[in-house]
Amino acid sequence: MKNTTAKLPFYIFILMLLVIVITFLVVNKQNKILINIAQLDEKSDGIIYRTQKILINTNEIEYGINDFIFSKNKKSLLIIEKAKNIINEEITILNNLQKDNQVFKSRIDSIEFYFNKQIKFSNQLYFLFAKNNFNSKNRLALLIENKSYSDKIHKQIDRIHLEENKFMLQQSKYHQITSARISRLLILSILLIMLLMVTLLSKLRGEIKKRINSESELIRLKDGLVLEVTSRTNHLIESRNKLSETLERITDAFVSIDNKWCYTYLNKKAGEIFNRDPEKLMGKNIWVEFPESINQPFYLAYHQAMEEQKYIYLEEYYPLYDAWFENHIYPSPNGITIYFKNVSEKKKAEILIKEKEKIIKESEDLYHSIFNNSGEAILLTVTDGTILSANPEAVKIFGWS
Repeated sequence: MKNTTAKLPFYIFILMLLVIVITFLVVNKQNKILINIAQLDEKSDGIIYRTQKILINTNEIEYGINDFIFSKNKKSLLIIEKAKNIINEEITILNNLQKDNQVFKSRIDSIEFYFNKQIKFSNQLYFLFAKNNFNSKNRLALLIENKSYSDKIHKQIDRIHLEENKFMLQQSKYHQITSARISRLLILSILLIMLLMVTLLSKLRGEIKKRINSESELIRLKDGLVLEVTSRTNHLIESRNKLSETLERITDAFVSIDNKWCYTYLNKKAGEIFNRDPEKLMGKNIWVEFPESINQPFYLAYHQAMEEQKYIYLEEYYPLYDAWFENHIYPSPNGITIYFKNVSEKKKAEILIKEKEKIIKESEDLYHSIFNNSGEAILLTVTDGTILSANPEAVKIFGWS
């Protein structure tokens, strides 16, 4: 019994380490799950973006066909051909994104089916044009048929958006549940560790009194243990806060602007960054709504992408929001699409590293300047008297070469 009592602090310490290791393993596992969820959310965002591109280019085809029916303008056929190539490319990408999802694949197959019918319909129009077989009656019939294909494609895309939004909502709820579980686990672990530490402290206090009867030593050990508990507690709380911040930054903002600089689409994340309702910005001119952006780097980059029709990447500080933003700007004949996200934390880290490197270099330069230019002899030695280095004045005084 006495031997067991003597080993009690050791058993408590082992149990405390075991609790810490188990907590770390559980938190690490939960973190991997959250990372996997973030990847699923990113895939879902990609699906919505690509189906949105299909939707935009389906409208382009519909408008091109309507224009050809009324004006017989052959340039409309070029617009249709370009939009057709984009849709084919996006359908191929979407099929690769969700190979094992049969419901999603059936939606894409339906979109592809009606898209092919619409393209076949546009090809038939050219032959009607060659035969000069357009009149008011068959124009109306052709317009109705053309719209029916677009409506069916829109319907399938709306279903995909509905299913993806439902999926993202489920993931959001899972995020909340997972975060709550981690928080409860961390709190429970902290309380358990503190309980074990208090128990260990109490036992150590008794053992120290019996062996050395030193009050000062007892206080020192107590303070050391309390500091260790506080350090571990702060570390666990910091880990939880970083995890929560990661969950808040998993989705990029997305904005689409037409060639008249009016918003045609904004997602929820963009509205949060702008602190504006996305629906109220639809159809509004970006430079009217945000006049302070005119002649800023973002303004120039958007115009360059629109005018030169080339992709532009921009990472720039935006004074209005006191933040750094990373922008991916994709142009099209009808406007530009921008993906952007807040990268202020990354920029702050880069700036801090550069400042520290500068301070270190200045300190080294100052040391070398003092050492080499001092009017007094300076020797650098180790404890046994061995000279490691001597400044020029020391060399001169001692006559060394």
